[in-house]
Parts: sequence; C-alpha cells; structure tokens
Amino acid sequence: MISIEKEEAKPLLDRKEILAAFKGDTLSFEQAKAFLSSQLKTPEENIAVKSIERRFGSTELSVFAYIYDSVQALKKFEPKIKEKTEGIKAAEERIIAQRKQEKLKKEQEKPKKEEKK
Repeated sequence: MISIEKEEAKPLLDRKEILAAFKGDTLSFEQAKAFLSSQLKTPEENIAVKSIERRFGSTELSVFAYIYDSVQALKKFEPKIKEKTEGIKAAEERIIAQRKQEKLKKEQEKPKKEEKK
C-alpha cells in the first residue's frame, strides 16, 4: 500500500513532486507508476519515478516521483537519456530474440544423431 507523505506543487515546471511510502518487499519503477497513477487518478504517461529507496532495517520503501500536468510538460523537462536507454533496451531485447530464433532454426536443421545401443 502506498501512502503519500509529502506533495509539493511546482507551477513553473507544470508538475507536483511526490514523496510516498510503500510497505512491502520490492517495487519496480513500473509498479510504482501504476500505484501512483491509481492513487492520484492521473495517467501513467504523466508520471516520472525518480527514485525508490529502502529504509535500512525496515520493510518500507520511499518513492520519489514527479507528476506532470501533461505529457508535453514531461517531455520538455525530463532528460532525453531515459528515452535513449529505454530504446537501447528494446533494441537489445530484439537482438536477443533474433539470436534465439536463429539458434532454434540451426537446431531444427541439424540431423538428429542416432543413439548407440
């Protein structure tokens, strides 16, 4: 369960800064986006999760995120590096999938060896 600890409006940047607490074992950035989206009733596209930190000796996580008023504001102020890294990850996944397909084709083309009795 996520609870909002601090919420600060930044009208010049068209966003709100959120500090939320989550009780649980682990939380990915995508899960944090989904939880914040449902809690604050905003689209996931307008949320940029900046950090997820565990408090030492606790099962509580701190989530720091920006909630933008629009997707245009998010694209204007968020760094382009994240888009590049996500694009690189997608390209790597495509390459891995292609290699797996090539490997399967090679295995299917090989004649099966007969077992020795």
